[in-house]
Amino acid sequence: MSDSDYSIKTFNNGGNVGALMLAHDWSISPLGQPSQWPSPLRSVVSLMLGSNFPMFVAWGEELGFIYNDAYSVLLGNKHPSAIGARFQDIWSEIWDDIYPLVKAAMAGESTYQENMPLTMNRKGFDEETWFTFTYTPVRDDDGVVVGMFCASTETTPQILAKRRADFRNKLNERMRAAATSRAAIDTCCALLGQEMNAAFCAFGEVQDDTHSIVESAWNSDGLPSVKGRHNLADYGEDRISDLLSGQAVVIEDVETDNRTAGTDAIAGYARLGCRSTLDVPLVRDGKVRALLGIGMAQPHIWTQDEITLASETVEIIWQAAERARAEEKLAESERRFRAMADHAPAMVWVTDATGYCTYLNRAWYECTGQTEDEALGFGWLDATHPDDKQMANDIFLAANDRQEPFRIEYRLRQRDGSYRWAIDAAAPRFDERGTFLGYIGSVFDIDERRSTEQRLKDSEERYRTLFNSIDEGFCIIEFVDGPHGPLSDYVHIEANPAYAANAGIEDVTGQYVRAMVGDEAEEWIEIYRDVLLTGEPVRFERELVATGRHLELSSFRIEPAEKRQVAVLFKDITQRKIAEKELVALNSELTARVEKAVAERGQALAQLHEAQKLETIGQLTGGVAHDFNNLLTPIVGALDILSRRPELEDRVRNLVDGGIQAAEKARTLVQRLLAFSRRQTLENKPVDIGHVVCGMQDLIARSIGPQIKLNVTCSTDTHVALVDPNQFELALLNLSVNARDAMPSGGELEIGVQSIAVHDHATLPDGDYICVRVRDTGSGMDAETLRRAIEPFFTTKGVGHGTGLGLSSVHGLAAQSDGLFELTSEPGRGTTALLWLPASKEHATPAETRPVLVTSAIEDAPATEEGGRTILLVDDEMLVRLGTAHMLQDIGYTVIEAASGRQALQILEGDTPVDALVTDYAMPDMTGDELAQRALELRPEIKMLLVTGYASTDQELAIPLPRLEKPFGQDELDQAIASLFH
Repeated sequence: MSDSDYSIKTFNNGGNVGALMLAHDWSISPLGQPSQWPSPLRSVVSLMLGSNFPMFVAWGEELGFIYNDAYSVLLGNKHPSAIGARFQDIWSEIWDDIYPLVKAAMAGESTYQENMPLTMNRKGFDEETWFTFTYTPVRDDDGVVVGMFCASTETTPQILAKRRADFRNKLNERMRAAATSRAAIDTCCALLGQEMNAAFCAFGEVQDDTHSIVESAWNSDGLPSVKGRHNLADYGEDRISDLLSGQAVVIEDVETDNRTAGTDAIAGYARLGCRSTLDVPLVRDGKVRALLGIGMAQPHIWTQDEITLASETVEIIWQAAERARAEEKLAESERRFRAMADHAPAMVWVTDATGYCTYLNRAWYECTGQTEDEALGFGWLDATHPDDKQMANDIFLAANDRQEPFRIEYRLRQRDGSYRWAIDAAAPRFDERGTFLGYIGSVFDIDERRSTEQRLKDSEERYRTLFNSIDEGFCIIEFVDGPHGPLSDYVHIEANPAYAANAGIEDVTGQYVRAMVGDEAEEWIEIYRDVLLTGEPVRFERELVATGRHLELSSFRIEPAEKRQVAVLFKDITQRKIAEKELVALNSELTARVEKAVAERGQALAQLHEAQKLETIGQLTGGVAHDFNNLLTPIVGALDILSRRPELEDRVRNLVDGGIQAAEKARTLVQRLLAFSRRQTLENKPVDIGHVVCGMQDLIARSIGPQIKLNVTCSTDTHVALVDPNQFELALLNLSVNARDAMPSGGELEIGVQSIAVHDHATLPDGDYICVRVRDTGSGMDAETLRRAIEPFFTTKGVGHGTGLGLSSVHGLAAQSDGLFELTSEPGRGTTALLWLPASKEHATPAETRPVLVTSAIEDAPATEEGGRTILLVDDEMLVRLGTAHMLQDIGYTVIEAASGRQALQILEGDTPVDALVTDYAMPDMTGDELAQRALELRPEIKMLLVTGYASTDQELAIPLPRLEKPFGQDELDQAIASLFH
């Protein structure tokens, strides 16, 4: 066969491609003229052109390309220019993917690929494809590889079909896992958009045939959201008629499609970031109800498979949307129910069909003290009495099995742990198909009514459901706009049977308030409109003039506010109001009783002053006795020493003996110190408060005892106030003694006086005042104790330890003197008392004051004498210590003196020998009892004697110690110390 005959015969049998090859200009092809093709190439081409299976051959170093009719379909718009062209030029976009396979084939290795993914551009844009093919080397007569042969088939439809099946499975799985139907719709849009590699996927409901409200949308990263309201005409007028007819609208390229090209729709699609769209309408009852839109960022050829998938998905989304609407309606009903239940006076509960309690209202938790975790499920049974629990459980479960109403009476535990009888009544719930949903029930306290069985039986219907069970009237009103303006009227949309019983108006549902109650409607509208606009609940009492009923009402807004609904709960209190009016008639009788009570109160005030003086003198006795004893001790000691001097003249000895007898009488007199009292009217006069305070310093110090450090600020300035001086002194003593009682373990008491000009004070009128400040570092008071501190007869002391009249008398003095008494305190931070007295412009004679003397010295301890005993003498009173030291020395002891417990410890911590410790009991900073404990730790063998100036000898000591009471003589001292060493 000639070369020309080969071309004509072979190409003529090659179909459309063969005809194109016959007419092709082969001079520009790397393959050259067919007449010059080698026999192996001719054989392959002849085989390929006669086959209905997609094939191509690539020949020579430049891999010239020849294919058959079946393969031309796979080339798309690359055909027929691909005839005779270079392999690499034809498939440049996938060359990097297939070159390793081509290279292997040209090296003599056959390859096979199944479902290989390739991104091709054969229709003017990139698209995902999958192919199964083989590359087979073609050899010349010498066995050299000079080309490659490919048999190929496109598997894109099969791959996409599997992907779609996988997508549907994934979609169903994710839909089931979605928490809500709205979330399921969002999931559908996201999965479909990602599956199609779209720019966006959106679902919206169509309104008025021309607008679409996009409720759920998914957007690829970087693209604007498409959620919102869209006018369909903005995306091409011609699309609307197709969509409204229920057809899917496919636009492969908005810039070339005759429905959108050259129109304003281009701008709309640009805003969405897409070049190609698929819109699938959903038709219900002959009307387009919703639209699913998918957009591609680049031009896209939409396959029937994609259109079918979108159509199926829009049906799934619509079903989810229907469920979402039902769920929202159910949620709204649930919100309204909970709002009503939580404001109901009864305890309300709800169960599911299994008997599991899913809800208990606020009243249950307030009554029982249970938490949600404790009560829900079957935990509510734990709040019933142990003897009633099994009975309640059995009745409830039996009723649940039969799905019938029930009523149980049991004892219910209260928050405080007590039990009260309650009745629990419930009715079954069914949906519109008759399916049992569970129970709704309410619990009422019948502890005081349980014996009336008939009343409980008559109330059974009232317990059946919450709305019909409460005694109080309940209604829901909805505001409307009317002739009087926005929100100018409201209509009753729901009302319970108790509404008529309480308000006196029948069949209120559907009635507007302006038509119902006439002129008084405006005031009712204003009250409930404020509740609607502010969302703040209100409680109030008001007369319903239309029926003459007095009502006690509470009202709250039903959310969301856009519903314009307000709930009202009320009860008839007409009888109570009538009773209140009757009580007014008793005022005249009560007035007489009040006058009598006032007179009795005056007598009580007089008793208060007497009791206050008695309490104060009792508190002073211990301290005064101690100080007098301290004064008598050096006197008795000195006289005793003098009496032992043989050289005394008789006249002097008689005088010394007389002094000793007088001291003994004084000792007895101290033990018999009596209380005093006086009664007189208040006599205000100019008093220099600063001098009075400083003059009382010693008296206060004795009253509070040595364990409390007293700090009195004595100013040289004049602070004259108009006050009864005797009552002021008594008030200051009361404050000091109260401060002492607040510091049982010692502390610090500060007293100061200051002149202050008051302006804009909350209580005091403007003017000049003298302020006396008393501050302690004691235990302080909590808020409740502080609030009641000045109440007469209120006390925190034990029985018999206070009348509770001290602070109230100080308060009374301040009030009678046109001043003010203020207390501030916190637990653990002490108390500060401020007594404000009006300043006087008159002059007062300054009281005499005495300076406070403080001495502190540590003397060197003398060395122990050979053969004698050494006594460490400790007393903070210098005269007492001096007299006692002389007596000890006269007896024959070596004496080391210390003015405080700390000075004594310094001596004991050294090497100085000490045989016995003689210490005073009451000393600042450290008592004799505390010193004794520390001394035993330092020197376990030391002997100790405790000297006390208190009249009583029953102090509680940490360790048992021999004691010697002040005052004492030399013989008593000698005997007491001698007993320590025998």
